[in-house]
Amino acid sequence: MSTRKVGIEDARKRLGDLVTAAQQGADIILTRNGRPVARLIPYEEPADES
Repeated sequence: MSTRKVGIEDARKRLGDLVTAAQQGADIILTRNGRPVARLIPYEEPADES
């Protein structure tokens, strides 16, 4: 899995591309003023507990 750091301002312009990258397995770290503040990762459906 690859990890990419992206500034919030850049992420606003490229959200669709970042979501696609996350769907394909990328780990996207969102930064504000150069500091990590959030992570965009692929969604995994919770296991059915029935």
